[in-house]
Amino acid sequence: MGAAGEVLIIRRKFGPFGPFGFASRGPVWASDSTEKERIAALRDIRLHIMNAQNTGRQVLRSAGFRQMMASAEIAILGTHGDLDEQLAQCSGKWRNAYRKGVRSDMDITHRRFSPDKDCWVFAVDRAAQKQKGYRALPPDLVHAIAQVDPQNVTISLAKQRGTPIAAMMFLRHGSAATYHVGWTSDTGRKANAHHVMLMQAAKRFARLGVSQIELGQIDRQRLPGLARFKLGAGAQITMTDGTWIKIPFL
Repeated sequence: MGAAGEVLIIRRKFGPFGPFGFASRGPVWASDSTEKERIAALRDIRLHIMNAQNTGRQVLRSAGFRQMMASAEIAILGTHGDLDEQLAQCSGKWRNAYRKGVRSDMDITHRRFSPDKDCWVFAVDRAAQKQKGYRALPPDLVHAIAQVDPQNVTISLAKQRGTPIAAMMFLRHGSAATYHVGWTSDTGRKANAHHVMLMQAAKRFARLGVSQIELGQIDRQRLPGLARFKLGAGAQITMTDGTWIKIPFL
């Protein structure tokens, strides 16, 4: 996008149509870019569908986009290098679940994502998507990022007597990170594995210079339990600009 900003575009071909450009978030605008420069940049790139953020409706409309879906609530968790500070922003019920999880019989490790060892996480996540009716970014995106920048794709694993009971995958991008994929078994849920894993990840990321972790969309109707988990961890809500599609002839 030149000097105006940056955006990550995924290109896909659907049958005889395409390729289409899709951006899951963004763009990240340069602080000194003007509205005119942003409109011109969006007109010049081959971007067809975008979950926009920090762009503004007038800029999107002037660049030839039209809104398909309304704004969404996104949970953003601030990180602290000190565990007590991290827990202080959690709700009392959430902290109690974390402390119970710490006392559980499980081992938690954090390491780089391995394409040879960790693709099973995508399989269980796809099953969860079908069951609960949500969508996630394709595994190909993770593999592409891991190939270019392997240290910024990490996975946390919780095991009980050598058997995986929960997993969380994170993508780091500059001073921020994204919680990308998560899975837990019934055993992991009872052990509050994700509570412990998220607090450990936040502490670890803070020490690496990451100031926030995006936990994804808040959907109180379809996924109320997940919404409570994210908000109970101390996440703050920010709004996206919604989903927009490019009208080619404008």
